Amino acid sequence: EGKAYFCAGPCTDITVQRFDSIAQASAEFVRPFSLARDTLLRAAIVPFDGVQTSLLFDFSHIVADGVSVGYFIEQFKLAIHDQAVKPEPQSSYDFSRWQQSRDYRQLHVHDRDYWAEMLREVSVKPVWPADRRVAAGGQLGYALCRASIEPELTQRLRDRALQSNSTPFTLVLLSYFLLQAYVRGGWNSHVGVVVSGRTEPAFFDTFGM
Repeated sequence: EGKAYFCAGPCTDITVQRFDSIAQASAEFVRPFSLARDTLLRAAIVPFDGVQTSLLFDFSHIVADGVSVGYFIEQFKLAIHDQAVKPEPQSSYDFSRWQQSRDYRQLHVHDRDYWAEMLREVSVKPVWPADRRVAAGGQLGYALCRASIEPELTQRLRDRALQSNSTPFTLVLLSYFLLQAYVRGGWNSHVGVVVSGRTEPAFFDTFGM
């Protein structure tokens, strides 16, 4: 219908639900979210029972993943210990809005010509399965460039991923971003990842892996 599925809205207060026991919370707290109606985060408390006080959070997968939940917990710990909350960095939403600005378009006005020239000598042009311009059943092609990472560096990535509760894949993408930011002064790429277990083109653009 030409409408955005999601957009940034005003801040919303989260109502903290109260349960008498963990058993009651387990039975009633976690339930499906309505994308059209609900704030996609729930909070609850089971008051002190002589042993512990339990705080419960339920996130929709639309707004949370392993990285963002970890960031949320880090900020929440600072808040409940009355410590200064770290300022939030610019979000991907902020960046996408900037990409639509006149300043961004002027800054990157020559990019399309640059990459057209770079790819002119590629014998097999990149054509992605989700590209709607490809005729059904049409032949798909790709340009392939392999990069090897030295074993010592690979181990360092794995060790750092373990320390940061992340993955080597995430750190490689972060390194790629930092390299581009250092060399070019900003991020100017698209990164594609495999689609796990989805063989039908209709599902290539759906949310998540």
